[in-house]
Amino acid sequence: MSNSLDDENDSMGSRHWRAKKHYLQLHINELSNTIKVLLESVDSNDDFINSQKEIIQQSLLIIKAKLYSALRSDSYLVCMQNAAIIRYHAEYLKTSYHTLNDTGLFNTSYVKVFRNEMEEFRELFIVWINDIKQMDREGIEDEWGLF
Repeated sequence: MSNSLDDENDSMGSRHWRAKKHYLQLHINELSNTIKVLLESVDSNDDFINSQKEIIQQSLLIIKAKLYSALRSDSYLVCMQNAAIIRYHAEYLKTSYHTLNDTGLFNTSYVKVFRNEMEEFRELFIVWINDIKQMDREGIEDEWGLF
């Protein structure tokens, strides 16, 4: 009995390591640092600015959680469901560049780095999606019919 539990723990540890070392996970960690510096560069009492900063942080947290979950999974359906959520929030972050830039409050150099990192994330995301599309779909039932 303990042998199967040990195997399960080894498998979980292996999936955890695989997720933490994945190129997309490494990039989201870099992006997270960039966003932190960018958002901390402006201290404002303006409700609009503060709400934008909060939404950006929330989208980033959702991306990180869904990415980690998908990278640990061997299920095509789980990966695609998480990928759709990641894409939605990443697109929000990508387009928030305009809002950050238009306010004139954020350092334009930081905003530019943020935009470039989001574009790189998008390109890496496409590579990852192609990997997912190679996964076994045998026996997968999507009761919603999306994937």
